[in-house]
Amino acid sequence: MNNLFLLLDGQPAATQQNPYMMWIMLLLVVVVFYFFIIRPQAKQQKMLKTFRENLQVGDRVLTTSGMYGKVQQIKKEDNIVVLEVAKDVTIKFDINAIIEAPKEKNSTTDSK
Repeated sequence: MNNLFLLLDGQPAATQQNPYMMWIMLLLVVVVFYFFIIRPQAKQQKMLKTFRENLQVGDRVLTTSGMYGKVQQIKKEDNIVVLEVAKDVTIKFDINAIIEAPKEKNSTTDSK
């Protein structure tokens, strides 16, 4: 039993870590979050705002609900966009429901 105490007592004490290492790691996590999450999201929101401000009558758009349409009328003071979704069928949307212009298909895929 005395040998056990001697073995345990004879081991060197654990070394202390640098107290600044915790702050450096925390700063590193914040920097990673900024460059990989916060900055791209802010850039995307800025692009979306610019897209909505530059909408014009006749533009083809996609809404957040997945509806495709063509802009017929824009009422900036009320934040309303009137979209034509089919022939002689128009629907009012809030301008914040417009998310992007649909991508154009290649003409090679249409011929199949």
